[in-house]
Amino acid sequence: MEHGLSYLGCTAIEDKLQDGVPETIVTLIQAEIRFWVLTGDKLETAIEIAKSCRIIEPDTLVVTLSSLSLDPKSLKIMMNQKIREIRAANSTKRPSRFRRREKPQQ
Repeated sequence: MEHGLSYLGCTAIEDKLQDGVPETIVTLIQAEIRFWVLTGDKLETAIEIAKSCRIIEPDTLVVTLSSLSLDPKSLKIMMNQKIREIRAANSTKRPSRFRRREKPQQ
């Protein structure tokens, strides 16, 4: 019989998306229909789901906003900082697929 061994176990459960979800979301994006995703998952899980749905692509800027404080002044400061980060990233990046496109004048 073996002695002095350490046992290590690992398991994982993956929630599968329903058939057609990624393709449907791509169609919505191509039609320039904006949508929100609301989830009770942890931030990391929500980001991975968004990647699997093709909401977040490899070149997508992901900005997160979280705070332990609900103090309005602190949240406003944090939001303004994130807005500056987004604007800085957008000024050096190719046009985003989520940015409003100007329609040609007729």
